[in-house]
Amino acid sequence: MSKRKSERNARGNARKKARQNTPKAMRSPSTDIGKTNDAKAASAEANKPNVASNKRFKAKRIFAVVTLLCLVATSIFTYWLLKPTREQAKEAKQVNDRNAGRLSPKAEIVALIPALKSAEMKPLAKIMHPEIKAFDDRGHPEPAEFVNFDDIHAFCSVNPRIRLKNTGKEIIESVQIHVEELSVMPLTDKGPYFVLDPRDRTRKELIRFKPRLDPTQTENRLFAEKFKPGDETLIPIWRPLLKAMLEAHVFINAKGVPVAKGPQEFGNGMLIFPRWDGKYHGAFSVRLSVRAVGATTSDRTEKGPVGLGFIWSARGFKEEDCKKILDRPMPMLQVAG
Repeated sequence: MSKRKSERNARGNARKKARQNTPKAMRSPSTDIGKTNDAKAASAEANKPNVASNKRFKAKRIFAVVTLLCLVATSIFTYWLLKPTREQAKEAKQVNDRNAGRLSPKAEIVALIPALKSAEMKPLAKIMHPEIKAFDDRGHPEPAEFVNFDDIHAFCSVNPRIRLKNTGKEIIESVQIHVEELSVMPLTDKGPYFVLDPRDRTRKELIRFKPRLDPTQTENRLFAEKFKPGDETLIPIWRPLLKAMLEAHVFINAKGVPVAKGPQEFGNGMLIFPRWDGKYHGAFSVRLSVRAVGATTSDRTEKGPVGLGFIWSARGFKEEDCKKILDRPMPMLQVAG
């Protein structure tokens, strides 16, 4: 038995030496496959914790994304839910600011139409008196020319207007026209009336009647559309101007003789004006004020007032004719295109 055992040991040792001396390329593939399988199994065992951690990370990321989306949706819903309230608060603040004068509209008087020197007005210009002078652009005196209206139809054909521009940031809802009588002067067939200065008999003064206690005619005009910032419009001023002209008639007929209506600067109610030609020269001031949408008060425009001076015949401006024209419907203002 010991002999057999020693032989087996000898054979086993010989196989081990042969295996050690054999190159790796010549070894049996079964030994490498076994080792590879062992390595894979070990790697799989090592990767089991990593796979679990990746699953937990993905779950956390999905939860974070869902939470963020919920927050965004809640914010959007809250915004649209509270938007009407914020808009109402904003509008209420704007109304309060307008009423307090912190958001006042701004408008500018651009021009008087037609211009006094325009071709349309040239046929109506006449010299009132050679002693009344005007100065040209070079400073030379020349006889002053004044626009003459013989009747109501000539006045309406001219249709005096003021071009107005919205220069502010507010939408304008309406315009107020204020025509103020500054003075009125009766005319003879040869010109105005003069009176001698009692302190200097060589000096003559024109007879001008002062306006009465309420010399201003006011008219409110609404826009048919929004008068937005930057827009322009034409404001007809003939209606309040015509009313002011009728109020400026200072004479009454006393037995066919023109007599002043009441106490004036150069006499009392019985002062007689001979050779009166039925004409007046009037000086007027035109102011505009604008009111923004939602405001309760108006604000005066820039570059005003506009001064007007012209002659008209009282015989051509009969009250019944003027009343028919003034009774016509008053159209709403339009924004110039």
